[in-house]
Amino acid sequence: MKKQKQAQSLNNNNNLSSEVASPKGRHFLLKAGFWLPILVMALTAVLFNLFPIDIKVQSHYFSDGWRLNSNWLVQLLYKFSNIPALITVLASLFFLALGYKQGHGSARYRKIFIYLIIVMVVGPGLIVNAALKDHWGRPRPRDIQEFGGKYPYEAPLEMNRDTPGKSFPSGHASMGYYLFALAFALKAFSLRKYRLMTIFTLLYGSLIGWGRIVQGGHFMSDVIFSGAILYLVAHLSWHIMKLENSPFYIPKEGGKKLSPKILILIIISAIIILIGFGLATPYNRSQTITLKTDEPDNLKINLKNTELSFALSDSTYISGINRGFGFPGSKSRLKYKETDGVHYIDQELKGFFSELQSITVITIDSLKVRNFSLNIEAGEMSLDLNPNWLMIKDEPTGAYQLNNGDENRNYIFNIKDAKIELN
Repeated sequence: MKKQKQAQSLNNNNNLSSEVASPKGRHFLLKAGFWLPILVMALTAVLFNLFPIDIKVQSHYFSDGWRLNSNWLVQLLYKFSNIPALITVLASLFFLALGYKQGHGSARYRKIFIYLIIVMVVGPGLIVNAALKDHWGRPRPRDIQEFGGKYPYEAPLEMNRDTPGKSFPSGHASMGYYLFALAFALKAFSLRKYRLMTIFTLLYGSLIGWGRIVQGGHFMSDVIFSGAILYLVAHLSWHIMKLENSPFYIPKEGGKKLSPKILILIIISAIIILIGFGLATPYNRSQTITLKTDEPDNLKINLKNTELSFALSDSTYISGINRGFGFPGSKSRLKYKETDGVHYIDQELKGFFSELQSITVITIDSLKVRNFSLNIEAGEMSLDLNPNWLMIKDEPTGAYQLNNGDENRNYIFNIKDAKIELN
């Protein structure tokens, strides 16, 4: 009796999928689901190249900084908006494994679970982050000259691997737009559910994208491309897997049980996905170092990898900004201690970052600080010096010395692989 009920349920599901499936005849490459996202990307590329739409949109949110960056909703989206996608794909892996249990009801949805996993791996994983984001080289809004950065604006589809930016496309928004795959999965049950979920996904992904726009993390065009790519991946995967007319799996009598190989594959997939989500954990830390005395005589600074801005002035000021993405618990910060009158500041890098921007600002009171040494291993270094100060390289040691003719001043720079720019 139980098997008869299961068979009847499967037949009902298959009949339902036949009712909501698109009429046969047109190849899926000729359907609107394929051409519409391509058209959206093409129009975006043309219009955003002809008109400064990206710059105008960003200008609405920039005024001496990104004023909405600390907004509670923006921070909520920034830190937790990927949770629905994570729950969806992990639940798919769990019920996929559970479906191999003899007679378990989730077996009929096996193909849908596999589809949801594939879209996550191919869409946000391989295409958005691995292929495009990590290699395109588009600077983020906060890093371009129009908004206080040092890089020129690059239009959509303008590839430049010489710049370190990871703006194109939006990884955060792709996690919201991933739910297009869930919309296609609901299409197996009802066209109405598909349409409602598609509208929700469009709004949710765009809301996440808006959050990244107001933070200066992405351009509007980055968000549009992210949404179009994810819908295209969801559409193609659905049809390539032939789920349009046959979305349900019909278990056979004495079918395969969960073998150790399949279990290991599912576990490995879950681990890889969790690692991917872990690497996308936002990190943001700003700090200003307060020295234990107003007249530091001896100052030693060790930096590992940062964008350093150094100047001589009538006061001493040291600050650091670190932002990026990495495993939970990863850190990038300045640590300060004072021992026997010597002030030590060291950059601590801990854990693993998939992306990290470290900015350090150092201003030295050249009247009070007599002994100063700076070691920097990698990054970029910009020096703003008065005309009476010279930077001389000691060829035997490779170190640089700042000299203004005062023998009581000893300023030494040990620069390993950092680029130097004198202003």
